Amino acid sequence: MSVFDFTSKEKEELFHIFNSRETGLTKDEASALQKTFGLNEVKTKEVSFANILFRQFKSAFFYLLFIAGIIAFALGQNIEGLLILIFASINVSFGFWQEYRAQKTTNALRQYLARQAKVIRNKKEQIIDSRFLVPGDIVILEAGDVVASDLRLLESSDLAINESVLTGESQPV
Repeated sequence: MSVFDFTSKEKEELFHIFNSRETGLTKDEASALQKTFGLNEVKTKEVSFANILFRQFKSAFFYLLFIAGIIAFALGQNIEGLLILIFASINVSFGFWQEYRAQKTTNALRQYLARQAKVIRNKKEQIIDSRFLVPGDIVILEAGDVVASDLRLLESSDLAINESVLTGESQPV
């Protein structure tokens, strides 16, 4: 079933599909779902410093420059060959620097992800770590909250969403 299939369903149908209800899941139901679906988190693989560096040498542009430098040396054009290899080194350095900074930025952005969510569990509002959200949880959002996962809104009042992280739009929609 696609995520878009849930947008047209009535609240009661969704409760039936997810074995949930307006009073939320019980602790036992949430634990069972946790075992089935796992944690609500994006799996990322850490890339090492050396891996980023060596990956720069796998670029087609690097191979082109390297081969051009070797050909220049073979033809006796030592200065041109040296310049080409210097440019290849600069290309590797810039590529490494950009990818390393992107990795650092990605790690820093993880700090801004929603860490907690307010849910209804055991008929009470509780604040839990967002990693423990499961399908069927009733999540309560208030002004200023960051959405902790994909959600289907059941009710809303004067809803405005800031999508600037996704779309770049500066105004809430």
